[in-house]
Amino acid sequence: KVDAVQIITGFFGRDREAGLVDQAAHRFGGHLKMMRQLARRHRREIFLRQHLKGKARAPCRQLQTPFVGASGQFHLGAMRNTNSRMLQQIGSDTGWDSIGDFPQGIALAKFLNRLDADDKLAKTIIYNLNPADNELIATMSGNFNDGSIAGKVQFGAAWWFLDQKDGMIKQMNALSNMSLLSKFVGMVTDSRSFLSFPRHEYFRRILCNLFGEEVEKGELPDDPEWIGKIIRDICYHNARQYFNFQPSDAALTAGQTK
Repeated sequence: KVDAVQIITGFFGRDREAGLVDQAAHRFGGHLKMMRQLARRHRREIFLRQHLKGKARAPCRQLQTPFVGASGQFHLGAMRNTNSRMLQQIGSDTGWDSIGDFPQGIALAKFLNRLDADDKLAKTIIYNLNPADNELIATMSGNFNDGSIAGKVQFGAAWWFLDQKDGMIKQMNALSNMSLLSKFVGMVTDSRSFLSFPRHEYFRRILCNLFGEEVEKGELPDDPEWIGKIIRDICYHNARQYFNFQPSDAALTAGQTK
């Protein structure tokens, strides 16, 4: 039986500043089952924050293995299960999370640089939960775009608490100001739920409105063909190319008619 906590602490080392493993042991009195559960929830945060302080003990080739030929997607900034009483009563993922204020820049730079130095940096999308870090993530992604793949490392769509109108606008403005909005892969959903599909329509309306307002102000050219191509790329074509999706015949036909 695999012990998630043992693997994580052995692979990345202990990070008392982050406190993700140590807090679990303290909070639940060493209850191994709860420690394993919490460790799984924090695996992405641990992956980035503990390794990138230079304390990882595994060779880079081992670190990169899961992402060779694929796309790595990292979600940063969540503070999970803050109410220990409710966590013990009704479990995790029941509404006791919030935006965190963890330092991200130095650790993230070391992480991406280590992979890039060994030519093992895969296509990477970084999602940020703290709006105070929007510009940091947008500029950091640009440091590792070498021209081999369009938008290879990029600032991902607003997510979780920021997955609403104000959050989406701030994310896209930061990306546009600091990076390249035209290569953005747009909205994603990790819920695998039919009812989550409307968020893509919501995103498209906000995106179109953002462009439309800037055209009206004279900040962008009044060129429907040029603007329309950028919007279609963000809403469909960029993601198809980035993730190597094979479109259906119906999708190809629809794209040719627009």
